[in-house]
Amino acid sequence: SGQPQVTVTGRVFNDGRSDAIDVYVTAEALDAAGKIVASGVSYVGAVAAGSSSAFIVKVPSSRAAANFRVLVTSFRFGFATQS
Repeated sequence: SGQPQVTVTGRVFNDGRSDAIDVYVTAEALDAAGKIVASGVSYVGAVAAGSSSAFIVKVPSSRAAANFRVLVTSFRFGFATQS
């Protein structure tokens, strides 16, 4: 049904004093030389000050992948709306 994917999971921690909102993480698959061979982006949402949120990123499977790294690629500080 499509290309096989690898699931990368983890947590984003906000040790700041303000809520982080509109948080996105990017997971990158790296080959043995450290070159990016695949990547995926996931929307995390809000991470309250002093808190953490789990994330799941789907990355296209690559035989060359020797390692993965995850970066917070976008966020802004503000007030998370209480739902």
